[in-house]
Amino acid sequence: MNTRASAIGVFRRPTSSSNRGSIMFVEQKKSFMTGMVNKFLGTLLLVLCLSCATFSQNVTGTIAGTVADSKGGAIANATVTITNADQNIVVRTITTDQLGQYAAPLLPVGRYSVTVEAPSFKKAVHSGLVLNVGDRLGVNLALEVGSISESITVEANALQVDTQSATATGVISGLQLRELSLNSRNYAQLVLLVPGASDSGNADQIFPGATAPIGTNVMSFQINGNRREENNWQVDGADNVDRGSNLTLLSFPSIDAISEFRVVRGVYDAESGRSAGAQVNVITRSGTRDLHGGLYEFFRNDDLNANTFFNNELKHPRPPLRYNDFGGTVGGPVWIPKIYEQRNKTFFFVSEEARRIVTYANPPTATAPYSGMLTGQFNHVVCIQWANSNGTPGNCQAFGTTIPSTSIDPVAAAYVKDIFSKFPAPNFVSAGNPFGFISTLGNIFNFREDMVKIDHVFSPKLTVNGKFLHDTNPTLEQGGLFTNTSIPGISTTSTRSPGHQYNIAATLTLNPKLLIDGGYRYSYGAILSDVIGAENFSQSPDVKTALGSTLPFANVLGRVPTLSFVGGAFTNTSGNSIGDFGPYRDYNVNHTTYGNVTRVLGPHTLKFGAIYYHYNKHENQLSGSNNASFLSTPRTRPSMVLIVRDHRLQAAPAPFPLSNPLRTSC
Repeated sequence: MNTRASAIGVFRRPTSSSNRGSIMFVEQKKSFMTGMVNKFLGTLLLVLCLSCATFSQNVTGTIAGTVADSKGGAIANATVTITNADQNIVVRTITTDQLGQYAAPLLPVGRYSVTVEAPSFKKAVHSGLVLNVGDRLGVNLALEVGSISESITVEANALQVDTQSATATGVISGLQLRELSLNSRNYAQLVLLVPGASDSGNADQIFPGATAPIGTNVMSFQINGNRREENNWQVDGADNVDRGSNLTLLSFPSIDAISEFRVVRGVYDAESGRSAGAQVNVITRSGTRDLHGGLYEFFRNDDLNANTFFNNELKHPRPPLRYNDFGGTVGGPVWIPKIYEQRNKTFFFVSEEARRIVTYANPPTATAPYSGMLTGQFNHVVCIQWANSNGTPGNCQAFGTTIPSTSIDPVAAAYVKDIFSKFPAPNFVSAGNPFGFISTLGNIFNFREDMVKIDHVFSPKLTVNGKFLHDTNPTLEQGGLFTNTSIPGISTTSTRSPGHQYNIAATLTLNPKLLIDGGYRYSYGAILSDVIGAENFSQSPDVKTALGSTLPFANVLGRVPTLSFVGGAFTNTSGNSIGDFGPYRDYNVNHTTYGNVTRVLGPHTLKFGAIYYHYNKHENQLSGSNNASFLSTPRTRPSMVLIVRDHRLQAAPAPFPLSNPLRTSC
């Protein structure tokens, strides 16, 4: 658990006090020394305002500029009206100062128009402005002498140069997200469009949730040479990254629900912090003045695919594939005939996406016992009797091709009955490998996301918005979570990766040059995985009974001990273990409360703020606690090590050494 508070800014009180994360100054009696101190503190305040970092991620933008006549002279007291073109509402009305300057901070992302009016001048309109998250958009207007009833309209250039900030950023628009081909429909894939970005993983295969057909979902992007773990991921300013690895995300907003996302990659502004790499902030869509909606489905099937080269080479059929990604969006004004007929007050946006995906894979050749081995019948000579001196195994005393059932250890017999009897027969045998098996593993990757966002305009001075986002992500890993066993039905796991986000924010405009904004953000993500294959005790009751109290500690995992065979191949990386990972529990809970005061002073915009974070990270992988591992090596005598909590204890002869698949009792 981690709690942190931080602040930027200054406020005055008649007496001093001490609060964490706050900066305070105390009024003192006027004197020469006090005056010197005040000058010093004033200078310090300015430095703090310009350089200190609050860690509240910005989700708005700023439009600022100057108003001048045709000869470049400043026009003071001109009226500047800023209109949100998406919602057709006036969001800010301000006047220029003596230098003809104006600034409008804390504007939601979207399309805007700027209108300027001044006596004895024609009205000027600058339309088609696109304000992205974190932008400081410079809009300068030159007025011509004439009647105010006349107007000149200028359409904004599609390519706008940021002349107000040196921050190195990249913005991916919603149009790019929706129109570019994305293999797995995940917005993170387009991080690679930002200069300085590289990928050390499989960015084109990022699925929602914890797992994907290629393995674990991780955000493996390096920005400007920084490590992949140093990136900070947010959605509407809310934390969206697992605080364990800092590589997996909590929620995966549908690309049809995203307005844009911004990647800050250098020369960070004061509101970026907590990470040395990129700051990735996703902004979700809001409703507009008109009702808009859409439906979609993305469909794939193995009937549309060609087989892989290696499958053709090995005479294997192409694996089945079922991929259905469908959903829709709708957004607009809240309008109820005769009850609520104001179209410029409340706006809504609803998005829902669902995926039904079944993929099949052919992992590398694995090791599987042929049928006779399960009853002690072998096609090759093995040791059938070992010397035994007071429980200490010696050399082999007899060889043969049959081991009597009475000589098989009870624990080994239980493993044969509950585990190895469920192995399929070898299907890729050769003279040198009678155990070869190539499987076709079917995995399920289902997903559903619901998002609702409401924006309400109480008045030109007060706006409020809130969002509800809910992900459900049930998956089935035939080879097991993180283990990738090549044999179906043995290490199988069922995993859920839910993600939730709840946000509420408000902006209060006390006057055009003094604004207050604040809100609360909640985010939650988890990975909850359980073993449902043959390794679960519920499906291996004979192993559970045979083990009894033979282990030095009670088994708290509810699954059988892992088996390791030197020379065997049981995973997609040809690992020699038959085991599992879990049950696994990983929780992330984040609470964020923040508040800011913005003051416009001529050409300068000062922002004071404080933010409070509360993180709760709980992870219990249960990969080895009070569980045993039976290790077998092909030797001329039995050799088995029982591993419990990383302590190695010499135990009885090994069950199933590769050269002696069944253990004998002497």
